[in-house]
Amino acid sequence: MIIDILHMYLVAGFDNVALATLWMVLYFSESPDTLQKAKEEQIQILKSREPTQKGLTYQEIKQMEYLAKVTDEMLRRVNFGFSLFREAKEDTTISGYLIPKGWNVLVFLRGVHMDPANYSEPEEFNPSRWDNYKKKGGAFIPFGAGSRFCPGSDLVKLEMSIFLHYFLLNYEVERTNPKCPINYFPSPKPSDNFMAKFKRLCSDSMDV
Repeated sequence: MIIDILHMYLVAGFDNVALATLWMVLYFSESPDTLQKAKEEQIQILKSREPTQKGLTYQEIKQMEYLAKVTDEMLRRVNFGFSLFREAKEDTTISGYLIPKGWNVLVFLRGVHMDPANYSEPEEFNPSRWDNYKKKGGAFIPFGAGSRFCPGSDLVKLEMSIFLHYFLLNYEVERTNPKCPINYFPSPKPSDNFMAKFKRLCSDSMDV
């Protein structure tokens, strides 16, 4: 059991965070408008900073409203967990099918996040869909739900925000194989492991 717990923390605390950050960079490389908006937000944070301040603060991270929307859209499109398991508490009929009490039910996360009933044009990567989003129970569950909700969800977003703040201000990226296929198991990622060229920006004013 101890080995299982350590494995869970290793995978969830390192591997999934790295993959999530990879996908953020990937979507930025494919969406110039999204990249520009996110970068402008980071530049504005930098300009508003006191001259004597060094490094990023938590208050500044909370100001990254657009980056938070990009993050949620990435989490909607890319599901790092395959499914959730639940137990039917009573006989339930869905679309004409009876699910007896006590049966185990598998909730397919991609099916939830790509359902047109929950999101219009679900195949489109559109961070703006979160501008006036009204929460709907069970429609956005990238970190699970209920008693098994991921306790590290806020930490994941915090780590990504810190990395992306410095990345957006200091680097450009160009994918080597932009049309390479995606492998979905055990976790979704490009088959070439996101081969790309990274270029450091020259402007000293961007260094933070």
